[in-house]
Amino acid sequence: MGVSVLVEPNPLRGQVLRGELNEKDEDRLAVLREANTRLRVESAIPGLFKDAEMVDVKPYLRLVETKSERGYLLGLSDMSNSKVTLVEEEKLKSYVLREEEFYGGTYVYLKTPLTRSTKSQRWLGAVELSETWSYHWNVRVQLQVKMKEDEEPLVFPAPDPEDPLVFNKANQEHSQPDFGEKGHPFWYDEQVRFYGKLND
Repeated sequence: MGVSVLVEPNPLRGQVLRGELNEKDEDRLAVLREANTRLRVESAIPGLFKDAEMVDVKPYLRLVETKSERGYLLGLSDMSNSKVTLVEEEKLKSYVLREEEFYGGTYVYLKTPLTRSTKSQRWLGAVELSETWSYHWNVRVQLQVKMKEDEEPLVFPAPDPEDPLVFNKANQEHSQPDFGEKGHPFWYDEQVRFYGKLND
């Protein structure tokens, strides 16, 4: 029992562009036309707690930019460099277009910037520099279920039953997403699908 967190190409975009999607909401159509990526968060857990006071499933997203540089001295590859930066939170809002709930989960429609490249010459043409900017999403998800208002929530993913670790909301490792690495307790991580193929 868990949560599927999948980043995939938006499967509805092609239908919208071809005029095949039966949808009368123009605002939704505009989003589906623009969104080239979809985050799908899916779980059977909320359905098991229909009488719960609160079921909260919220994805945390980060958009990562990777700038790669490669230099060619007299036609030979001589140097390479890459720099990873996070897209600022204010800018991030313009790439998160729409959130929709469905039975068993949530869709988030995203506009991922396209990979772009430039070439230039340095040192009077002796060096040709190739620069490429690419983008990907990091996602962390935590699910909390509170059966009664005055009770502590059940938190998923929960450790194995034999693990003595207990959720502590005062511990930032438990309550705040860490995008530095995957596999932290109480957090689900994303999988990425590139046109039918999964990449962890």
